[in-house]
Amino acid sequence: MFYFRHLIPDKGGMRTQSRYQPWGFRNMQLFTHPFSTAWRDKFSAFSQAVPMISFTPQGIVTEVNDLFLKGMGYTRAEVLGQPHKIFCTPEFVASDAYRLHWQGLQQGKSISGNIKRVHKNGEVIWLEATYVPVLNKQGKVIEIIKIASDVTEHINESHEHQGVLQAIDRSTALITFTPDGNILSANANFIKVMGYSLHQIQGQSHAMFCLPEWHNSSEYRSHWQQLKKGEFIVGRFERLNSRGQSVWLEASYNPVLDDEGRVVKVVKIAQDITQQMTQQRQQQSMMNHVHTGFVE
Repeated sequence: MFYFRHLIPDKGGMRTQSRYQPWGFRNMQLFTHPFSTAWRDKFSAFSQAVPMISFTPQGIVTEVNDLFLKGMGYTRAEVLGQPHKIFCTPEFVASDAYRLHWQGLQQGKSISGNIKRVHKNGEVIWLEATYVPVLNKQGKVIEIIKIASDVTEHINESHEHQGVLQAIDRSTALITFTPDGNILSANANFIKVMGYSLHQIQGQSHAMFCLPEWHNSSEYRSHWQQLKKGEFIVGRFERLNSRGQSVWLEASYNPVLDDEGRVVKVVKIAQDITQQMTQQRQQQSMMNHVHTGFVE
């Protein structure tokens, strides 16, 4: 069972109540309606399973469990009686967002989300956290309970993934389609290569970029059937720009799946290789002429 010292404010500041009680039991006492013994036991067990910390309405730490201490790198003595800001970056503490954070909690508003905090060793960590104001019978906030879990690895992976996407967006032509081939969006590089505005292509069919003989073919239908099945396609494709001129793209069509494995969209990543293909065709034509002359 996890125990705590109950800090009670008096005229001189904070004094320590000598009696020890379980964390879960004390917090049940703070709510305005009665709870069964079974419910109290469940809450007490919960407090031992997840990182938790509590504050006064002014943000002073009143209690913390071992899981929270382990995640942040502190000892109990180092955090009890300290302000919440010891876990935050100086920039956040000095911001209006920080002031509004505590203002909202003091008004009884719960706050939840992914939040950036600082480990004792100075490293940035990310917590998925919920701050819950606890009210007395008069409806006054008397304590803030925070429940948190470390999501640093997930957030860092997400940031890395976002960085990769941004790099791809800067360096390649990118367009997304519905599984049926209707255009959802395109980046500036794709727009530039094809000579359209985004407004002109959004909601239109992928077929607008294709040679008529290809988009009317069974091969074209097979192309989108494969993508709907979640199969990616890589190759060199001849397309038509807004002026009807031939554009060659070296591209990959990448189906994006939801949690149930269903294709929700298709992302096409492409490079303009028109100049390269033109040179190859010219070289091939010259070789053909040389060969013909030699035969003659």
